[in-house]
Amino acid sequence: TLQFLCGGDVWLGTKRILSMAFHREIRIEYSCCQAGHHFLCNGCTVLSQQVHHFQEDLLRIGKQEMADFIMNHRKIGLFVFVRKIAFTLLVLAAAVSVCMAFRNGLEEFDFQWDPAKLLIMGDNPYAYSLEHKPVTHPGFMTPEIAANQLPSCLLLLAPWTIFPQLLANRIWAGCNLLFTAVFLFFMWRLFFAEDGRGRGKFKYLTLLMLAGTPWYVLVSNGQHLMFSLAFFIGAYYCSVKTDVVDEGYRSVVAGVLLALSAFKY
Repeated sequence: TLQFLCGGDVWLGTKRILSMAFHREIRIEYSCCQAGHHFLCNGCTVLSQQVHHFQEDLLRIGKQEMADFIMNHRKIGLFVFVRKIAFTLLVLAAAVSVCMAFRNGLEEFDFQWDPAKLLIMGDNPYAYSLEHKPVTHPGFMTPEIAANQLPSCLLLLAPWTIFPQLLANRIWAGCNLLFTAVFLFFMWRLFFAEDGRGRGKFKYLTLLMLAGTPWYVLVSNGQHLMFSLAFFIGAYYCSVKTDVVDEGYRSVVAGVLLALSAFKY
C-alpha cells in the first residue's frame, strides 16, 4: 500500500507502472487532493514532478531488465540444448561400451577359471604355469594356463568351476555387470542420495564410468576389479550406516566383505 499526498488522476500511470514492475496489484490511498480537483497544492505539484521522473526511471529499468531477461533466456536455452546433446552422446557411448564389453567378455578366458578348476580338483595350477605344461584334463579349452592369483583368491572362484569353462565365462561376464550395479547402488546411497542435486551428478558420473576405457577393458578381459569394488564399497557402507546392520554384527559383516574384496595379486 502506497500513501501519497496527491490527486488520484496523477497516480494512475504510476500505479500501472508499479504493477507491471513488481508483478503485483498496487493499492493507493489518497490523503490530500481528491480526484476531480482542477488544481494541485504546492506539495502535490512537487510530488507530481518527482513521480514523473520516477516513471521514466521505472520504464528505463524495465526495458533494461527485459533485455537482460531475453539474453539470459537465450543463454539458458543454449545451455539446456548443449546439455541434452551431451547427455544423449553419453548415453549412446555408455550403451555401446556396455554391449561391446559384455560381448567380448563372453569369449574371454582371463578370469582364472582354469587354475581355480585345477585347484578344486586337487592339482597344482602353479606347476602348470611355471613349467608351461599343457593341461590334459578334459573340459579345459586352452592347454596352457597362467595362474597369477593366490590360492585364497582362486578359491573364491569355486562357484564358477561348477560350470563348463565357456558357460562359466558367460556367467562371469554377467556377474561383472551385476557387480557394477552393486557398486553404483552403494555409491548412490553413500554420496548422492542425500544431496538435493545428487540425481543429476550421479547420472552423469555413471554414464562417464560406463563409457570410459577402464571399465570397458576390465569387463572385456574378464578381470576382477568390479568384484573387489563391489565388496569393498559394501564393507564401507556397512561400517558407516548404523541403521543397516546391528551394532554387534556390523564389524563382522564389514570384515567379511572387506576380506572378499581382497581379490588381487
